[in-house]
Amino acid sequence: MGFPVDGAFFEILDSPWMREFGEEDDRILSKCKHYVLKFYDETIEIITRDIVFEQLKEKPQISCVPE
Repeated sequence: MGFPVDGAFFEILDSPWMREFGEEDDRILSKCKHYVLKFYDETIEIITRDIVFEQLKEKPQISCVPE
């Protein structure tokens, strides 16, 4: 799928990917949407009922625990 920009957020209407799941899951999928998140070096496709973006007020603290 060719997208027009290097970074963006798209909703895919009439999604072939969602149709691949079949009609037996229609009661679940009828409440969902197919989205594509396009980043500089990665593309993520999701099927979800809701998606929320929030701007963080502070930089998150991420810690790694060695195994």
